[in-house]
Amino acid sequence: MQTPEDNVDINARYFYVIVDKDGDIAIVNNTYNRSIRPKKAAKYYQEAVKLENNEGFYNGY
Repeated sequence: MQTPEDNVDINARYFYVIVDKDGDIAIVNNTYNRSIRPKKAAKYYQEAVKLENNEGFYNGY
């Protein structure tokens, strides 16, 4: 199984949120961007989903 890290520049700073089949947050990984706390990453996810935009950036991320 591929992970999000498989296709990312190793010098990039990023975080990701994985949701379950119901859309509930299952995992928040901020290993590669410690400046974003998991609760903040989860909040960004929830706000980005409301925008209904499948690509691009949210709040600089």
